[in-house]
Amino acid sequence: MSAFAPVGNNLAASSLADYIDLLLPSDPDALITAAAHVRLRAQAAMLPPIPRIAVECRLAEGADQVDLQLCVRREHGDYDVVAAYAAGLAARRPDDAATAGLARLAARLADPCSELNGGVAEVFLECDLPDGADVGSAPAVFLSLPDDQQAARSLVGEALRLLRAAPPSQAHVAAIAACFAACEGDAEISHLGVMLSRPIDAVRLNVKGLRPSQIERFLAACHWPGDRARAAALFDAAADRADRVTLALDVGEAPLPRIGVECFTDMQPQSNPAWRARLDELCAAGLCTPAKADAYLAVPAAHGPDRRRPWPADLIIDSLLRPDDELTALARRVVHFKITETAGAHREAKAYFGAGMIAFTPGGRSATKAWRPELAAPRPRRTLKAWPLPEAPLDRSLALATRWLLNAQQQSGLWRDFHVPTGVSDEWVSGFVGTQLAITGDPRALSAAEACLARLRRRQRTEGGWGYNTEHPCDADSSAWALRLASALGDSGSPLFRRGRAFIRSHLRQDGALVSFLERDSLGAVARLPQTASLAGWLHAHDCVTAGAAPFLVEHSTHYLRGRQQADGAWAGYWWEHPAYPTWLAAGALRAKPAAGDAARLAGAEACAQRWIGEAVADPAAATGFDVSCALRILIGGGHRAHRDCVEAGVKWLVEQQAPDGGWPPGARLRLPAWRHLEPDVGGEMVRLDRRGAFSTAAAVGALAEHRAAREA
Repeated sequence: MSAFAPVGNNLAASSLADYIDLLLPSDPDALITAAAHVRLRAQAAMLPPIPRIAVECRLAEGADQVDLQLCVRREHGDYDVVAAYAAGLAARRPDDAATAGLARLAARLADPCSELNGGVAEVFLECDLPDGADVGSAPAVFLSLPDDQQAARSLVGEALRLLRAAPPSQAHVAAIAACFAACEGDAEISHLGVMLSRPIDAVRLNVKGLRPSQIERFLAACHWPGDRARAAALFDAAADRADRVTLALDVGEAPLPRIGVECFTDMQPQSNPAWRARLDELCAAGLCTPAKADAYLAVPAAHGPDRRRPWPADLIIDSLLRPDDELTALARRVVHFKITETAGAHREAKAYFGAGMIAFTPGGRSATKAWRPELAAPRPRRTLKAWPLPEAPLDRSLALATRWLLNAQQQSGLWRDFHVPTGVSDEWVSGFVGTQLAITGDPRALSAAEACLARLRRRQRTEGGWGYNTEHPCDADSSAWALRLASALGDSGSPLFRRGRAFIRSHLRQDGALVSFLERDSLGAVARLPQTASLAGWLHAHDCVTAGAAPFLVEHSTHYLRGRQQADGAWAGYWWEHPAYPTWLAAGALRAKPAAGDAARLAGAEACAQRWIGEAVADPAAATGFDVSCALRILIGGGHRAHRDCVEAGVKWLVEQQAPDGGWPPGARLRLPAWRHLEPDVGGEMVRLDRRGAFSTAAAVGALAEHRAAREA
């Protein structure tokens, strides 16, 4: 299944119970016990027939409560169905203030002319299901809020007036207002939760976009009564690991001393080992059992109708009415896990998965993402929405691209890209991206690069280096890019820099070549290779790594690179499919430490760059934006007026390839040769693109920034 699209139809079934067994894992296990399955089925029988759910599971030993959430969306016409459900619930419990409030809210949501309908795109109805739960009680309500925080505050007020029998007290209103006012920069209140059946008179506020450096200040402005330093440490550790982190606060007439961090990780466990690493950390902390971790990671699945698990007739009819090339299935996806801490002492971990109906086209006609709740979707940074765009084409392109990279920056300050079987890179990628931003001179770009370096400073390992990501062993290439970033930001005299340079030089061979890795065991462990497997290729010297680290190496490393130039004038890369990237780095190394004969060597590299640019201009499929960006930097670094026309043509082509959102399509082709092969092109290698586009976009930013500086010089 190469492409998925969400299904929006509301299907005529008696209740969600007609679908629940198809959406849940088929057999009771450590994650959902047999007793919890019974409660889930009983609750599903009370809910509207919308086959789109989320399930919340406790991860601690002996904790079998599993809560059920129903995801309803305005765009799919779900609000009318929920209004009918809420009205029926209130009719069955005429003296229940909570069900009456839910009916009032649902009726207003279903009104297309109402402020709530226009401002709330998604609602979750959450049913708490401890042992002995009352499945007929009113569920908790979670409302998505608009980006406009003034409009969001207005919707919060209206929702509370509808849901409650009495208006909230002035103290409660003031406490909520303080949380909105505490949001600075990119932080925003994204969701309101009202737990109708819980005894505590408080609401849940979810805050997205917070940076770790803001947490203590935010909590102080909210008058949160807990240990702010401890809460900040919890949030920072989560942000360091996750793709996105949401802060959850419970607010009554004052904030309660409970805090939650929701940790979202992109891609599913079978494609991203970070899920396993994070759950292993929870197990080590005593917050999760290994059996529950295994069961949660096994949740993702998709299936169609079969004889063992037949579908309800309405799902089959819906499937038959779709286009001939479109198939339907029911799927489960892990979404996120959450850590809560109460009164600075008790911690609990929960895991969430979503399940729903999907449509897909074999062969990937559609480019839409696999089904998953919208809660997982990131929002663009608020502070960048009003970014002024210059009129001049080059300046406009740079501004758009810089904004794109800043939107792609994680809350930790890092970037993530390049999905390989052993994970997604953040340390290596971030060193590269941050370095390109640092040379633009834009204050916002410099601030982002500084935040990146601050996180890398904390990530530096005891041996002095950095790795592909935190699970990988240190390597010379990742460490070199961290040092390039430090140097670009004027940090080349720090202890971080000195320790990093010593680490890189420990990888030098006598001939001046640099190896990527020194230790076989740690590398073999992360690659899950047997002890007998040869890693000769990955432990060998690599010209592209030597060229990247050249600024921090001894003189004879540059001599080594001179002897490695190919007959056509390029340098070959072990880890790169196209030679433009290693050739750019090698040419820069020679220019930094010139020697006799270098003019001819550099002329050969420049001739290659001209050829690559010319081929791309003639046929866009001949090279990628990443390749052209590297080729441009070879020519720009030479400063020759003879190359001006080629540079201008290359820059024009590069700007034309830029997407409307400011990024460039993935085009950096990282090669993973078979670990035993000394040469990369003898078979068995795999090639991975920077799927998020961060590496390619950063390379273009660096090339355009250098071109602008050269033109203005």
